[in-house]
Amino acid sequence: MIDFLSSNAAAYIGVLLAAVGLGLMVNVEERLSTVGFIAANISFGFLYDSLGLDVPLVIPILVTVSVLVGSIRNMWGYRDSPLLAGESPARKILISIGHPARVRSAALDRRAQADV
Repeated sequence: MIDFLSSNAAAYIGVLLAAVGLGLMVNVEERLSTVGFIAANISFGFLYDSLGLDVPLVIPILVTVSVLVGSIRNMWGYRDSPLLAGESPARKILISIGHPARVRSAALDRRAQADV
């Protein structure tokens, strides 16, 4: 057990857990959150470096995994959105990748025109 904790495997598991946590907590699509997201990734990278753990590529791993987790979380949130009713599943995925504020306003405009 001591050998496992002193190895790089434990450090990489910690990096991956931190990245998943960041991806779930931060809404990547807002500018303020993006600045906080980048700052948190860099600080985690410096933390791992200051602990003396030999984990190469900490910041790229953190950024990549947390962006993927955040994007998947955003796509999952749009799956049952009433604003996207009638859209194909592929279109819902494309819309969720795009900027949500523009998507919401366009969907509301489309609904308002349909009601008139």
